[in-house]
Amino acid sequence: MAKGIKTGGRTKGTSNKLSVAIRETLADVLSDYSNDTLRSDLNDLKPAERIKAITNLYRLLLPPIKPELPEDNQEITPLVIHVKRMDGSSD
Repeated sequence: MAKGIKTGGRTKGTSNKLSVAIRETLADVLSDYSNDTLRSDLNDLKPAERIKAITNLYRLLLPPIKPELPEDNQEITPLVIHVKRMDGSSD
């Protein structure tokens, strides 16, 4: 195999068959899991556990956000945050 040249396997962008099968199975299991049962189970969790569970469910539903990188010729402006103390003084 020449370095940097793809000579076999899946073409770019083609889904892995196992990943597709796992997602379909997971979708079937979740569709059988009723909204009332899910709500009840989430309410039975401690607040920190509930947040973790909901966050994990969102990861399954939403695509990851890719950071927007500046163009090569684009100037990067630093973000400056000024912190004001409760007593009115600042650093």
